[in-house]
Amino acid sequence: MLASVPACALESGDLPVDRRVDRPAEDRPLEFRFEDLYRLGTLAGEAWEQFGDVLEVGFDGAGNLYVLDRQAERVVVAGPAGEFVREFGRRGEGPGEFEEVHGLAVMRDGRAVVSDSRRFVFHIFRADGRTSDGAAQGNRMQILFALAYPVLAPGFHRAFRPDFHWGVLPDGSVAFSDSSTYTVKIAVADSGVGRVLERPVFPQPVTDGLMRAERRRRLDELHAAAEPGDDLTDERERMENLEFHPVVPVIRGLATTWDGHIWVLRRGEEPLSDGPIDVLTADGRYLGSYPAGETVMPDAFGPDGLVAFIEKDELDVETVVVKRVVGM
Repeated sequence: MLASVPACALESGDLPVDRRVDRPAEDRPLEFRFEDLYRLGTLAGEAWEQFGDVLEVGFDGAGNLYVLDRQAERVVVAGPAGEFVREFGRRGEGPGEFEEVHGLAVMRDGRAVVSDSRRFVFHIFRADGRTSDGAAQGNRMQILFALAYPVLAPGFHRAFRPDFHWGVLPDGSVAFSDSSTYTVKIAVADSGVGRVLERPVFPQPVTDGLMRAERRRRLDELHAAAEPGDDLTDERERMENLEFHPVVPVIRGLATTWDGHIWVLRRGEEPLSDGPIDVLTADGRYLGSYPAGETVMPDAFGPDGLVAFIEKDELDVETVVVKRVVGM
């Protein structure tokens, strides 16, 4: 496993003014729309597309969709029209076999890397699904952040703390957010942060009322999940002593597209609700925003505007919906 994330890739320091890009305060509605292409995982579908627990999805350069099923411990590959291409991986202890899948990174040439959190290894697969003996040579920054960061940076128990959100841009640089403010940093390997994108959208202060409401929400979830006879004394005490970050972060999610756009999910009217999604360019231009509720953040972006969403249908069956962004 990788042992650390280089500090130069994450620290911005004092940047010159011309490398900080301020965006407008008012939202401008986006006119991009989504074109439906295909759906996988319905009960009426083929046996190969019956998923148990879809952990991650990704696209290669040909528009093939890779679906990592955590329950089945396998990767299914579907073609641009949603047709079956192949599947690889299975539960086991041998080469190319998984004990506990953790993450997926798909290279443009069709190679795939699957991390195994129990065995602490990366399984590297060639474009034909066979295991590879060599190291992954694709986008090393993508592999580092997609597969290693969740293991290397465990969270701590503090309500409303800012999370680390990131995405890899086509030139190999990384766009990320690691603070409570509306700040997106662009980092290049070995040289650090070279640009900071900001908007005058501000964090929400955490008041006493907000703290009481959050403790109550967590207690309600705890009681709903408890079995009859469970002793919840320790959990209730932890809720009462829960620490809070001083503000609710602005950014709830971040993703990057194959053509270099940065999608930024902001918080909604409630502290833990999703709000608008802004679309920026890596050089700092603000293209506009999807209003709250118009779309969720895609789980994967692909070539030519492809996007994939992991959903559950009305029968609680795992599905993957593939669309294309039109007009971008």
